[in-house]
Amino acid sequence: MSRHICTNLRASLLQRKGKVDINNPEQYRHIPLAPKTSDPEALNFDKAVEIVLTGLRHARHGDLQTACLQIATAFLLDVRSVKFVFEMPPSVSADVELPCVDPALSRRLIEADRTGFGCAIIHIILGQYLGDLPGDGQKIVAHALKSIDCLIAVLEKEPWIEKTESGILGGYLTRAKLFELRASFQMTMGNMKRASKDLSSALKCDPSYTSAREARANLWASQDLKNSGDVHREFLRVVKERHPDSTGMVSSYAWLGITLFRDPNLGTLAEAKEYYKKSIQASIRQREIYGDENYHDLPSFSLLKSIFINMRKHPSDTFFIPEAGNEDKKHLCLACGKREQGDGSKLMKCGRCKSVSYCSRMCQMKDWKAHKSYCKIAATKPEEHENDVD
Repeated sequence: MSRHICTNLRASLLQRKGKVDINNPEQYRHIPLAPKTSDPEALNFDKAVEIVLTGLRHARHGDLQTACLQIATAFLLDVRSVKFVFEMPPSVSADVELPCVDPALSRRLIEADRTGFGCAIIHIILGQYLGDLPGDGQKIVAHALKSIDCLIAVLEKEPWIEKTESGILGGYLTRAKLFELRASFQMTMGNMKRASKDLSSALKCDPSYTSAREARANLWASQDLKNSGDVHREFLRVVKERHPDSTGMVSSYAWLGITLFRDPNLGTLAEAKEYYKKSIQASIRQREIYGDENYHDLPSFSLLKSIFINMRKHPSDTFFIPEAGNEDKKHLCLACGKREQGDGSKLMKCGRCKSVSYCSRMCQMKDWKAHKSYCKIAATKPEEHENDVD
C-alpha cells in the first residue's frame, strides 16, 4: 500500500519522500532530537523510532515475531513512535490517524507472536489509532480494552515482568503505563471519572509517573472534576517534575494561570500573567524542537483576562484549552457523520451507553453491529471518583 506520509503533531521528524511503502523502514529518515534538547521525553522518542524502524526491517525479512515485540516495545516507550497521519481517500475523514504499521501487517504480527505480550500491545495500538474508523472501529477499541485488562491481571500476578531485568518488552510493560492507556480509551468513550480513576491507579503503581499526573491534571481542569486549588497544586507538581522542554509545559503553565483567575485566593494577577508568559515561551520552544506544526498561537494575556472577567460574571460558563483537532463525538452521527445543527435538529444519544449519537433510528440500526461490543463497555457504570489527591 503506497500513500503520501506526513508526520503527526509532534513527530514531525520522519520526513516523507514522495510515494512510499508505509512498512518500508528505508523510506523513513529520522532526524534525532538529541542535539536540540536533553528532555528525556524527546530522547525516548528518538530511541522508540529507531526500535520501530528496526522492527519493520525484521518484518520485511520475514522475522515477524521479533518485529512484533520490537514495535510493541517502541509503542510502550513512546506512543508517538508508531503514529502518523496518512493522506486518505475521499471516503475517509482526512484527520483519521493511523499507525505506521498498516492493519494488514498488524494482523500478521499478531499471528506471529507466540508470547502473547506483543500481540496484546498490537491490539492496543490498533485501538488507539483505528478506533475512530467507521464500522469495525468500536470492535477494535473493545478488543484493545480487553487486552489492557488481561495484561494488568498478568502483571498483578507476576510483578517481576515489570522489571527491566525481565527482558520482556524492554521492561516498559508496566501497570502504570497500562492504566494510563486505559484512561485514554475511557476519555475517548466519554467516561471522564473512570479515566481519572485509572490515572490515579497509575500513580499509585508509580508515584513518579509524571505523564499520568499531567494527564490527570488536564482532565481535572478541563472537566471541572476538582476544585481550582487541587488543580493548581497538581500542575505545580507537574512543572516541578517535568523537564523544561517537555511538551506538556505549554498547557501546564497555562492552567496555572487559569486557576488563579478561577480562584483569586491562590495567587495574584501578576503571578497569573507570569505563568501565561511561561506558557507562551514553552510554546515557542516546542516550535524550535519539534517544528512549526507543533506551534500554536495563544491568545494575548489581555484577551485571556477579559474571558475570565466575563466568567466571574457568568460562573456557569467554563473554559478549557481544547486539544487541537479534538472533535466532540457526541455532536456527530456515528454512522453517517452528520453534525448537530444549530437550527434545533438534535442528534439522539444511544439509550444504553449515552456516549455516541445518531441522526436517525435507521443510522443507529445500521451501526449496531459495530457498536454493540463498544456499547457494553461504555455503558458500564463508572465507579465513584476518588477524592484523594496523590
